[in-house]
Order: sequence, then structure tokens, then C-alpha cells
Amino acid sequence: IGLFNIISWLLNAFNIVHFPGTLKCYHVLMLTDYVVCVVCVCMELYKNKSRELQSILCGICLYICFVFADTVFYLIDKYTMPSIVIQEAIMPAGILILVISMVFSSVIRLQREFGAKLEAETLNQIAHTDALTKVANRLSCEECFAMYAQNKNPVIIFNFDLDSFKQIND
Repeated sequence: IGLFNIISWLLNAFNIVHFPGTLKCYHVLMLTDYVVCVVCVCMELYKNKSRELQSILCGICLYICFVFADTVFYLIDKYTMPSIVIQEAIMPAGILILVISMVFSSVIRLQREFGAKLEAETLNQIAHTDALTKVANRLSCEECFAMYAQNKNPVIIFNFDLDSFKQIND
């Protein structure tokens, strides 16, 4: 369409063919572009497995379909049956569907990020605490000792052992 626009401007500028003369060709190219866009979006939908991207692509595809239908209704009204007047445009419904799909995609992304963060926190807690006593385990103590070793400040470690505690603990 970009090349067609340049040629149309040149033809109009040199007074060869004016814009209304190229309007039908432009509409055919525009409708062809809509079809190509829908096909490309559908191919991308087929390849991609991400739910958030799929929802946006579905919204884009539906929006393009609504714009296509709106354009077809306009062209029917303009070129074939001028007595039939289509009062309402349906493109705003397509925009609404696109916005809803974008919101849905954002919700999916936030849900995925929140789930990943919660999973990471849970795994970190499991890795650093004893399941029975819920106190810091050996890994947590080793990380703490490594942090104190890097700090170069004096540290006091207090260790105690209870005799025969194993019998009570078990």
C-alpha cells in the first residue's frame, strides 16, 4: 500500500489521475492487506504456545476482522447499493475486543509472575528451614557464616549441645 500511495500522489501531482480515480484500487489493496494480516496473525497463533501472546493475537485478529467487515459494508454502500445506508460502524466493537484481549493478556502475565514469585519463595523457605522444627538448617547457617566471613567484622558463635536429646526428639 505504501508504494501505491506514492504512485497515487505522483499521478495526482502530475494531473494524470486524481485520487478518486485510484480509490477503487486502493480499497481492493486495503482489503487484501486485511486478509494478509489475518492470515499472518493466525499463523503466529498456531506457532506460539504462550497464552498471553495468544490472547493479544486473537484480539488483533478479531479487530482486523471487524475493520474488514466495516470496510466491506462501506464499499457495498458506496459502490453497489447507495440506497442502503449502514448507520452504525462495527469497528468500535473490534477496538473493545482488542482492549479486552490486552487486559486479559496482562492478567495472565501477572498471574504467571505472581505464581513464579510464590514458587520461588516457597522453594527458598523449604531449602533454608528444617521441616520439623521450622528453624534455620545447615544450608542457611553456612550462608550466614559466609556472609559474616566476607564482612570482616568480629563475630561470636555460641554452640551448645544437650546430652541425650536425641531420645526426647525422636
